[in-house]
Amino acid sequence: MRLFSGRLSRGHYFEAIIAYILLYAFTLYALPSYANWGVILLNVLFTPFVIKRLHDLGVSGWLSLLLYIPYVGIIFEGALVFQPGENKSNKYGQPPK
Repeated sequence: MRLFSGRLSRGHYFEAIIAYILLYAFTLYALPSYANWGVILLNVLFTPFVIKRLHDLGVSGWLSLLLYIPYVGIIFEGALVFQPGENKSNKYGQPPK
């Protein structure tokens, strides 16, 4: 599936994190009665970004399941912002531009 293939640079991943945070805040404050479902939906929608970022690091997208572990997921997302990707091609494709 194209949605889960390819690689994502740190900059684009950071932009996705900012959008995630803004949507998360909107969900908590504008829709408080649906906040739990909103957060679950956001995590599901954010998973392809995490998988592509993991591909940029040269590791399997299955590590994205760490997102769903409380507290571990937050640390994991932050670590992906600062970890540099591989500069050369890997089995997931060419380096992002």
